[in-house]
Amino acid sequence: AKAEELDSYKRTKDLPDNVLPNQVKVDMANQCVILPICGNPVPFHISTIKNVVLPDPDAAAYLRINFYTAGMAVGKDAPENIAKLVQKYAPYATFIREMTFRSLDSHSLTTAFRQISELRKRARMKELRDQEEANLVKQDKLVRTKNERVPRLSDLTMRPVFAGRKTQGNLEAH
Repeated sequence: AKAEELDSYKRTKDLPDNVLPNQVKVDMANQCVILPICGNPVPFHISTIKNVVLPDPDAAAYLRINFYTAGMAVGKDAPENIAKLVQKYAPYATFIREMTFRSLDSHSLTTAFRQISELRKRARMKELRDQEEANLVKQDKLVRTKNERVPRLSDLTMRPVFAGRKTQGNLEAH
């Protein structure tokens, strides 16, 4: 299978309007994190981020973001597409391994940390769901039997008890 390119935004005009020059911003809709590099907002797709660390703040708060890069074991927890992209671009591309941001206002970096963690969790869940759904087979339309006897199990007891007391009933397959 071929690696699928990541496009968070087609043009710079598509970036959100409320991005400040030196601010870490998370765009949940486009699944990307906008990081300031030399005062310019640069988007990174969430699947390129390996992990995020928020060490205990002292005088200032720090936020460290590690990325998937060539020359290091990508690991089995890495998105499949990222492993393919790293392998594809490894011979000639330069990778950013990690970025650390410092702020005297710990609230903004803590918020960014929570949002990035949440977005990573959602992206991972979506990828797992897509992998599971890829193996599904389209089922033909069910046809009910007309004249034949319907298979039936009688005198069944349901567990766990549903309505507070034991109930017996019949189960029919249609």
